[in-house]
Amino acid sequence: MSLSLEQLASLTKHFSDSIALEYIQLGFITAFVPTIWPQKWRAGKILFVTAQYPLLTIATFGIIGGDRVYLTLTPNVCRHLALSIAAARKISNISSELVLLLCLHALLGAKWRHLVIMVTVYLGLATASSVMSAEYTTYTLRDLALLTLVILYVRYRGQTGFLIQTIRRDGGLYVFVFIVIRLLSAIVAAFHLNLGYYNYLLNVIGHLQTWGLPILACRLLLNLRRTDDPDIRTRISTIIFDGKSEDDDDEQTAGRQGELELMTPFAGLGRRRA
Repeated sequence: MSLSLEQLASLTKHFSDSIALEYIQLGFITAFVPTIWPQKWRAGKILFVTAQYPLLTIATFGIIGGDRVYLTLTPNVCRHLALSIAAARKISNISSELVLLLCLHALLGAKWRHLVIMVTVYLGLATASSVMSAEYTTYTLRDLALLTLVILYVRYRGQTGFLIQTIRRDGGLYVFVFIVIRLLSAIVAAFHLNLGYYNYLLNVIGHLQTWGLPILACRLLLNLRRTDDPDIRTRISTIIFDGKSEDDDDEQTAGRQGELELMTPFAGLGRRRA
């Protein structure tokens, strides 16, 4: 039995939602609990949570509103479900972009003037395009991708550290996937009327953007946190995570316990022998 484009699009959506939900539940929760959860609520932990866990809202509400769950949903409930999904998608996308901005900030030497300039330009582009077209991602993410490529190629093409390798692997994959998604989206949009409103290509591209980019951003945070390079811990952890890891504190405590200190002879309460 052959499926129509609408049926194939619906099947693709349900399959991708279920796979993404299982991946988040089984994969990232096991990585999140030992690596991210013990950290303080600083930029790294906040961005990881706001980039990753809105996807649970998208998947759960998408199943409730789009699958056969044998529940009676009023139009008002459906409206609030759609608004919640849109808000969760927006939060996850913005957090993923901020992860990339912080990584660029680290690549540029962790200088605050670079971060202020990048955030100012990013917010300006996002606000202007949102007001004009009610969709901020088109120009903002494109310019952010170009900025990332320029920094990776021009400034760090001759260096080979763990941070650079990680950024090139995961950050480069992040940008590459985004460019491919946008290119495919533009091609499909050009033939939107011919393909119909519901088609599997739009569903594949939309789900890659919804699920793929935040997952790559969170993977980048996990890899940067798990590094054993002390220089990376100094440059990255103080910006994104804690100033010091628990392992560093344990090592310092063990080092202090192993050292012998010369005690001053006791000469009474509040007094020391001269």
